[in-house]
Amino acid sequence: MRNKNPSYWQLRKLNKTKKNLAVNNVKTNKSKRKAPRRSTKTYRGDLVNTGFFADSFAPKIFKLILIAGILFFVYIGIVKIVDSLHNLQILKVKDIEIVGLENIPSSKIKSLIPISIGGNTFDFDLSQIEQDITANNPEIKEIDLSREIFDGGLSKIKALITERAPEAFVLSGGSLKGTDSDNRPFVLYGQFKNLKLPIINSRNSQDILKLLAFIDFVKHADKQLFSQISQAQIIGADITFIDTDGTRVYWGQNIDGAAKEKIEILKEILQDAKSRYGKIEYIDMTNYLDARAIIKPYK
Repeated sequence: MRNKNPSYWQLRKLNKTKKNLAVNNVKTNKSKRKAPRRSTKTYRGDLVNTGFFADSFAPKIFKLILIAGILFFVYIGIVKIVDSLHNLQILKVKDIEIVGLENIPSSKIKSLIPISIGGNTFDFDLSQIEQDITANNPEIKEIDLSREIFDGGLSKIKALITERAPEAFVLSGGSLKGTDSDNRPFVLYGQFKNLKLPIINSRNSQDILKLLAFIDFVKHADKQLFSQISQAQIIGADITFIDTDGTRVYWGQNIDGAAKEKIEILKEILQDAKSRYGKIEYIDMTNYLDARAIIKPYK
C-alpha cells in the first residue's frame, strides 16, 4: 500500500515552487505600478540647469569672452606696431630724384608728384600716381616711380621719366603742339620747340593718323625728302604735302613697297623741274602707277 506522507525531497521541491511563484508575483506587481506624475511646474531653481544657464553653456560663454579678449589685444598690438613703423625715420621721404629728362623741367615733374618730403614712403600708391600723371600730361610717355635706399633707410622716391618725342606738329588749342603715333597733342619744351618737323593741317583724328604714318614712312625711306616736307594734309582722299620751297605735291594714297620707288622718281622730278622752271606750283603724283606725273610751274 502506497505511503501518502510526502518524502523529504518532495517537500523541498514544493517549497521551492512556492518561493518562485512568490517572486514572480512581486515582479508582476512592480511592473503594473504607475509611474509617479511629474509636476509641470517650473521652479526658479530649475533655471540653473536649463536654457541659457545650462552648465554646458557656461564654458562656451567663457571661451567666447576669452577669444574676444585675445583678439582685442592682438588688434591693439597691431595698431601700435603699424603706428611705430609709420613713424620710423628710415621710412620718411628725404629726397625725390628725377631721371631721364631732356626737355621737361624737373620742377614740372616734381609739381606733378603728390609726395611731400617728410611723409612715409608707404603712404603713397605709386602705381596710381603713375597712371594719373601719364593720363593728364601727354608730354610724359612713361613714368616709373620706385622706393630707393637712401641715407640708411628706404627714404628716396625715384622717378624715371620717358618723354614723348614729337614726330610732327599740330595746331591744338590755338597753339602749335607736338604729336606722335598715339595722336596725343602735347606741350613742347626745350629743344623740341626748335625742331623742324612737318606741320599737319587737319583736325580729323583719322586723317592725322594717316598723315603721321606717311611722315614716318618718308622719314625712314628718305631723310632728305623728309627734311623738305613743310606741311601735310588730306585733300579728298589723297595725301598732299608742301615742301620748303612752296611746291605742293599731290602724293596719292599708297604707303607701301612701291612708294620707295615713287620717292626716288619724285626727287628726280623736283630737281629737274626746279632747274628748268625755277619755282613750281604743284606736282601731281596721284597717277604715278600709270607712269604719269603732272608738273605745273608758276607763271
